[in-house]
Amino acid sequence: LWENDQLKQNKALLEKQIAELLEQQSSLEEHLSIKEKKQIQLSQALDQEIEKQEAMIQTHQETLEEFKLSVEEEKEEISSLHGKLVEELQNEITNREIKLQELNGRISLSMENKILFPSGTANLGDRGSEVLNKISSALSETTDHIIRVEGHTDDVPLSGRGLYKNN
Repeated sequence: LWENDQLKQNKALLEKQIAELLEQQSSLEEHLSIKEKKQIQLSQALDQEIEKQEAMIQTHQETLEEFKLSVEEEKEEISSLHGKLVEELQNEITNREIKLQELNGRISLSMENKILFPSGTANLGDRGSEVLNKISSALSETTDHIIRVEGHTDDVPLSGRGLYKNN
């Protein structure tokens, strides 16, 4: 009898443990299901973000290619302009009256000061006018480029007559 009671107690304890384990299993399965759904959502969100980033990369690559083409076209234009200037100013370059350089996508043209203005005057000389006309002719078809003109005077005093009192 005592054994029978003992077995009944063990059975009840085991049934209680089974019920607790089944409850834990159910809870874990529910938790797993929630995590799997969240993982699927995150995976889908990640896939969408990857597609979005790939589209942005494609757009940036296309923009970069367009920019590269634009830079190449700009280089070709500068090179062509340089060629026109060399052609127009060949005599002046040969006589070292003008220096012409192409560097970093820019053209630099330097003239001897005696070409433009006779020393001690503020009036453009005939030779200066001729050279500027040649430069103007070469630049006439140029658009969308910045042209910067710099200059300075010599130290020979002006006559005091005319528009400027001194240099």
